[in-house]
Amino acid sequence: MRLDKDALARLLPAIYRLRDAQQAEGKRPLSDLIRLLAEQVQELEENLEQLYDDQFIETCDDWIVPYIGDLVGCRNLNPKIPGIPGRRAEVANTIAYRRRKGTASMLEQLARDVTGWESRVVEFFLRLATTQNVNHVRPDNLAVASIKRAAEIESLSTPFESFAHLADIRSVSARRGKYSIPNIGIFVWRLDPFSVTLSPATPVDGKRFFFSQLGHNLPLITCPQSEQDIAHLAEPVNVPMPIGRRLLKEHFADYYGRDRSIFIEGCDKIKICNLSDRGNANNWGPEPDADCVAIDPELGRLMFGADQAKPPEVAFHYGFSAEMGGGEYERQSSFTPDGNFTVIRVPQDHPSVQAALAAIGNQDAIIEITENGCYSEDLNKNFIANRRVEIRSANQIRAHLKLNNPFRIAGDNIGITLNGLLISGNKIQFSGKTKSLRLLHCTLVPGLSLTAEGRPANPAAISLEIESIEELHVEKTILGSIRVNEDANLQLADSILDAASWNAVALAGHVNEGPAGNVSITRGTVIGGIRAAFLKLGCNSIFCSKVTSKKLQDGCVRFSYIPWGSRVPRRHRCQPVDEETAAGIYPVFTSHHFGQPGYCQLAPSTPIEIKEGADDGSEMGAFHDLFQPQRESNLRVRLEEYLRFGLEAGIFYAS
Repeated sequence: MRLDKDALARLLPAIYRLRDAQQAEGKRPLSDLIRLLAEQVQELEENLEQLYDDQFIETCDDWIVPYIGDLVGCRNLNPKIPGIPGRRAEVANTIAYRRRKGTASMLEQLARDVTGWESRVVEFFLRLATTQNVNHVRPDNLAVASIKRAAEIESLSTPFESFAHLADIRSVSARRGKYSIPNIGIFVWRLDPFSVTLSPATPVDGKRFFFSQLGHNLPLITCPQSEQDIAHLAEPVNVPMPIGRRLLKEHFADYYGRDRSIFIEGCDKIKICNLSDRGNANNWGPEPDADCVAIDPELGRLMFGADQAKPPEVAFHYGFSAEMGGGEYERQSSFTPDGNFTVIRVPQDHPSVQAALAAIGNQDAIIEITENGCYSEDLNKNFIANRRVEIRSANQIRAHLKLNNPFRIAGDNIGITLNGLLISGNKIQFSGKTKSLRLLHCTLVPGLSLTAEGRPANPAAISLEIESIEELHVEKTILGSIRVNEDANLQLADSILDAASWNAVALAGHVNEGPAGNVSITRGTVIGGIRAAFLKLGCNSIFCSKVTSKKLQDGCVRFSYIPWGSRVPRRHRCQPVDEETAAGIYPVFTSHHFGQPGYCQLAPSTPIEIKEGADDGSEMGAFHDLFQPQRESNLRVRLEEYLRFGLEAGIFYAS
């Protein structure tokens, strides 16, 4: 029973209630007193209910969670990691973990919950080549590999291989040895699958197309399917790994479909082929039948048997490390509020971006592209002074602007925002005295465009050229070389600035490539040199080439990799620390070519001074906020508790 004001009043004799109602001037002192008592009783009831809820991890207050964790002996982990279930979920799962302690499926689930990475656990002692006892024959553990088992040969050196190996006594915890009696391997996939939904394929001719929006070879990645059984060990369809030709052919239904990893709109007859170049780039093979389409998932190519009237719409997934550069992920919080802006939608209100630009009059405006697709246009606009304009892809949309000529923007004291756009083909060029430019979740393709092999088509080209600007803000963006005026203020955060070559200049002045403006780079990866008038701040960043700052009396470079011999303000805890160690400490990337899945991802062979050299123990560079060292450290802490006695575990990066 809830004791509210009316319930308490009904407990009083009626005479008191009548006398209270007869008080002069409408005053009811007894009712007021009862209301105050009811409020206190209500608070007491709510407190009693919460005390009951506090006995359970699912319903307790946040401050109770550490105490329940102490009761079940659940040690604290690093709480910074984004996208990981909170402390509450970890404490809730502790008992379930212990009931299945030491099993491979439990370790696999533990790795996923603690790191947020998809994982696969391999018991290496089951893959040792051994002399078998006739009382325990294992026909799947043959010491000699059969070359007739093509599917198994393709899985060699992956977490899913089934071949037997000779013993390796090196330490598995240091990722050196694998196949030994006490060894367990935990393979984790650091790359995430990012979707592209029903976007036009990039044509080579009427029959041949690339899945990639930029027209280059791109391995298609599995969109992981959830495991239904708690005791189930991950299979290739459950992790974000590249899709092989044979794998797609033998498990076609698992990978092809509207809600699967790959889909082509309007195509029913599919053939899996090797569409590699045969002698030259103009000859893919083999050519399919007229009513059929051939897919090569390893190269991201498709070919029809007959000419197509228009490019087919395709859906697929590509691999990348983080939500950066635009894509079908949540970006709503980065949008300019619509309140004081006129919103023009493409293609609903105008069929092209240039038509939408032409429709902007004496008003602040937002141009929002609402569909995935390629907009091949000649863009230019002379804005009225003091205008504020945002050009963006709609939330969870990635529009591709293919520039036939430089995108020329002019206007005095204008503020421009580009958000969620993939821009290729040519540079963006500002003239006049620009107030500000904000690049959020954009990709200005380094080298302007890519060849079919995924190399920059114009390595020396500039992506962004600005005659005069007060403030340039870059966040969660990938872009090529910048040329900007000497008195500009440039802030770059969580982004990649790539000149397409370590020997090129990534940032310099607009005039004769002199010094650029006042530069602050936080959690950035810079490929190419920097010529700055004043390097105000470099923090938790990687500068792959030499940096020169004209002003040295102020500013700071801290917790960053910066090549020895750079001319910068005072250093604090940077790498390398001296000329002697410079030869052995440098960043190693999985790939330094834009468009590849491991682009600018630090490889496992990178020195620990860089992998854990940021101010909070995370890695330097654009992917600092993934907190990958902390993820691995948290997993090692948990393995000490849940690994079976006598076993040793190694953590291996599968991507």
